[in-house]
Amino acid sequence: MRKVKKKSASKSSIKKRVFTFLSQSLQIAKNLKDPFILLALWLSFCAVTSSFPSFDWMFPTHQLPIMFFESWKTALFILVGMILYVRFVAKTNNKASGETVSSIGVKIGFAAAIGLSAFLCLYHMDKPSAGYTDDCAFFIRTIRRLKDLGDYGLGYIFQHGLLPAWPYSALALWHLLPNATGLTIQRLSDALFHFGIIFFLYLSAKEIAGRRMALLVAGMAAVSKALISRVVSGYPSSTLAFGIAIAIWLTIRLQRKNKISDFLWWGIGVGFLAYTAAPFEPFIPFFVFISLGYVWWTNRKEMKLKDAPVLIWLSLPAFLVFYLCCNNAFPNSVGVIRQIKAFDWWLLAGVLVSSIFLYSRKKSADQQRLWTYWFLGSWLATIFAYPEIANDFMVGRIEEHSLISGAGFLSPVYLHTCFQQLPLTLRWLFWASADKSDMAIDGDAFFGYPETILIGLGLVFCVARPNVTRVFLILTAILGVLPLLFATGTHSGFLIGSVCPLLLIGAIGLNELIEIIKGGMPKVKFFNSVIWFLLIIFWFWSAYLTFSRVYTQWAERRMGTLEAAAKDSANGFRVYLSLDVSPEYYEGPVLHFTHEHNPIDLATDEKIPDVVMYMDIRRPELRVRTEKGFPKAKWTGLFSPDDPTHPMVLRCEIAGEDLLSKKQDLFVVSRIAGPFWKRTYIAPNCYLNLSLADWEDGAKNVSQPLPAWAGVIFDAQSLKLDGTIHINHGGNYEITIEAGNRSKVYIDGKEIFDLILPRVGTYIPLPLVKKVSLNLTEGDHKVEVVTCFQTSYGPPDIWIKGPGTDGPNQEIWKSFSF
Repeated sequence: MRKVKKKSASKSSIKKRVFTFLSQSLQIAKNLKDPFILLALWLSFCAVTSSFPSFDWMFPTHQLPIMFFESWKTALFILVGMILYVRFVAKTNNKASGETVSSIGVKIGFAAAIGLSAFLCLYHMDKPSAGYTDDCAFFIRTIRRLKDLGDYGLGYIFQHGLLPAWPYSALALWHLLPNATGLTIQRLSDALFHFGIIFFLYLSAKEIAGRRMALLVAGMAAVSKALISRVVSGYPSSTLAFGIAIAIWLTIRLQRKNKISDFLWWGIGVGFLAYTAAPFEPFIPFFVFISLGYVWWTNRKEMKLKDAPVLIWLSLPAFLVFYLCCNNAFPNSVGVIRQIKAFDWWLLAGVLVSSIFLYSRKKSADQQRLWTYWFLGSWLATIFAYPEIANDFMVGRIEEHSLISGAGFLSPVYLHTCFQQLPLTLRWLFWASADKSDMAIDGDAFFGYPETILIGLGLVFCVARPNVTRVFLILTAILGVLPLLFATGTHSGFLIGSVCPLLLIGAIGLNELIEIIKGGMPKVKFFNSVIWFLLIIFWFWSAYLTFSRVYTQWAERRMGTLEAAAKDSANGFRVYLSLDVSPEYYEGPVLHFTHEHNPIDLATDEKIPDVVMYMDIRRPELRVRTEKGFPKAKWTGLFSPDDPTHPMVLRCEIAGEDLLSKKQDLFVVSRIAGPFWKRTYIAPNCYLNLSLADWEDGAKNVSQPLPAWAGVIFDAQSLKLDGTIHINHGGNYEITIEAGNRSKVYIDGKEIFDLILPRVGTYIPLPLVKKVSLNLTEGDHKVEVVTCFQTSYGPPDIWIKGPGTDGPNQEIWKSFSF
């Protein structure tokens, strides 16, 4: 009997366990209904999106078996379906918990994000991208002018709308790393701004939803193609994204922290946007006005409209008129701004008095506290941004790029034209673009594939479950694409303002999806580990896609003409270029530009150098002339990676003895008896970068005029003089220099003088006179003088006075013996 009872009890226990297992499985399946449906919809959206023109390169071997191939309508249909499901069916948590990540885990993850970002930003940072152009090199020219000449005459508005944040940051970095090349400084300074974007997006996400979302957005920004490609291209537009990341963080903080210091820091952060990059103009008024609505909505019980001071109501229309004029809202915005600037000191004085008055009353009228703080912060932002946003050049530049000449953007015709450009803008963001070759691959969308699918996911949750912060981010993102809608001259630099809010939106979507998935799973650490493992795989895959698109398929696909030319020069060849090159960024062995006649002036015992010429295939007349004059020359070709069959650049190697042939007149070889000065005129805008020679010859007299066909333009030009002087008696010599130009003097490789004449505004300093005592031994001494033409087109005056002599100084240019 006992055995029967025991057996019966055992069967009952098994049934109970099976029943429990089945009931738990049904409960898990029920809980996983929302995650399963949302994942299925999102993966369908991902599949359709992968067939977009900008992304089908990821799957080059498949036969495109995807239904609704390249269908925008299908992708939008799926997104709308997800929005409806999240809004009306799915059980979601509006405040997804982000504190499930430990502080140590966040530190490790953030450090990994910075490390991976540093690799993506700084890979081959001493080499230009494949599409590097004069526009990119212009930025190096700007900071080189500041560094080499101390010429601050351009003030806060630089040519082409380049604003101070990047030039002065790069200049400071170059002073810390004086031996770095211009390309290295350009890439490294842009990378530092990129790291700042990651940091402030991390802080913004932490304010929104805690550590997990902060870690997610840091990872997204670290591998963002939209941001990495800006750094690699050489365009310093990352400064605007950096400024917007700061402004977003400070604005979101006002929801939780609203002391006067918070509003003042917010005002400084918003005003800083005016010093970042040209498309900043609409963002300052946006943050000024949106913050008032943001703070009022979150504190509407305390901030009653009837308690708002009169100065608030006076400031609102003043801000509106001023910022509308600065953004070309009216046909004659420049004229209005000039009239406003006529009263700027009175205006600033009135604001200062009003601010003191309001702040002094805040303790007795506590109900006006937040209104007063907003007044102070907004005027601080406006005054801080005033020198830039109200600058005639900036306002005129907006008018110059307006869609309709002579019309403000508030006109119906203008707004209708902008609306017609909306599909084009959406295509640029996610589908395909027609960007500049020095910014991205032709046809590439602004955002990469991982960014696009995450932004789509984030828009689903932000639209389906809106709150004040999500609405704020959506409006910021919309504002970020307006410069491309409202302006002519389309390139992806106009879209840089949309990156930060859209990355935050994408992180919101991914954070919400993780919360839904975790809500349907058992509370087991294993499942949490699986989620993070999959996220890490996705992150590294995103980094690989960014690296492949930015480097393998774009930046590294250059012909390497200058690299080959530099190698030839290092091997002893005299190298001549007949190419469209950007001289500002090249720093290496000396290369020469090709002229109609090219002098090669040598000492009597100097060997004639072998010559290598690089010429564009589109200049057949130079090739014909070279072939006729040098029939024994060796010809090779340099090929584009996209066309390995037809050379784009020809390399011609000519033996030194062939330069004496009477059949050619391309090179003129001359022997100069006795000592002489080698004169090298550096390519324009290179300043103290002596790597590209516009013209080189030899002369006994440094003032000997150049031939007319030399074609040397002296403005923004530098001259290098090399020679040998003979000291007849060793001793202590007094050397004096007087220069009105930036000048350096070396004797036997040792720097003797380094004269810099800083310029501010239109002020031009008087010539500097300096003396130095130098012990020189009897014999020959090498002298090198470098001067950059600023106030005159000649070398500095240099005198040498021998030891124990009372006679006049000897001018170094009039003798070789002292």
